[in-house]
Amino acid sequence: MELFSVTNALLAFCAFLIYCVLLGIYRLYFSPLAKFPGRKLAALTLWYEFYFDVVKRGLYIWEIEKMHKEYGPIVRISPYELHINDLEYYDELYVGSSRRSEKYPWTTKQFGPSTSVFATVGHELHRIRRAALAPFFSTQAVQRLEPCVHEYSFARAYGALDRDDFAKTWYELVVASSEMGHTYKQFGWLAPILQALPVWLAEKMDPQLTALFNFRDMLREQILAVKKDIAEGKKPTSQMQKSVFHDMISNPAVRPQEKTTDHLVVESVSVIAAGMNTTAFCLAIITYHLLQNPDMLARLRDELATVAHLNDGKPSWQTLEKLPYLVMT
Repeated sequence: MELFSVTNALLAFCAFLIYCVLLGIYRLYFSPLAKFPGRKLAALTLWYEFYFDVVKRGLYIWEIEKMHKEYGPIVRISPYELHINDLEYYDELYVGSSRRSEKYPWTTKQFGPSTSVFATVGHELHRIRRAALAPFFSTQAVQRLEPCVHEYSFARAYGALDRDDFAKTWYELVVASSEMGHTYKQFGWLAPILQALPVWLAEKMDPQLTALFNFRDMLREQILAVKKDIAEGKKPTSQMQKSVFHDMISNPAVRPQEKTTDHLVVESVSVIAAGMNTTAFCLAIITYHLLQNPDMLARLRDELATVAHLNDGKPSWQTLEKLPYLVMT
């Protein structure tokens, strides 16, 4: 019986080894992507991406840049993917709503088991979910809400700009969450397990994980409060008290599926994160280059001084966008 078990184990191992060899041969020589240049190891396995994104913490994009310098504008970056660095392909790849297209499921795995618009794969469902949010972030809507735009998600400011460090812990929290996304892509089963952990266990494993859970719980409480106010017939007394989610929940054009508390929580995380780190990163890069170029900084300050006195020291965006050097910067 013991000999039989060992024999079975050896047969299973040999079968797996043969499968791996045949799969490698297919990916390198017979796959539809085999004719495209790139690293052979990247064409063989997703573990190549895992090494740069998980072990090296998000460096695969720079490895891809090296591939382009070595192999040209179109390179193979995984067994299933091509990466294109060619401006002539822009209109072909980014087609908007003019052509039916779906998101690549592999990339959406980084959001975990999410129903947010960012994680929605299907073309039709993505359009429905995007349509529920799009009106609130048009240029006209943002200009109308400029006095309270920093509170628009939940009609509540978090006071980040009033803190000495600009509340960098919020930024670090979103960065940490983004880093976890690389792991979720490789191990899709991990996200629901982590989200199901008790808070006390999550705190022992990683304090930032606990902070993320607390952040989501806070958003859930705020959404439930908005729903309660709407159910009781309470209306915001001013635009400052109105939020994106007031509009979504009370809008009859938005489907009931997009009004569930769970969906609104993940959507709110996406809205806040998208408005936080993108802006913070952009401002950080601009600030760095201005400090490295004092002449540019002085010229920008001189231009801003011409409107600094307007609106109690807070000139409107419509005023600022007319400043040519600021726009160019």
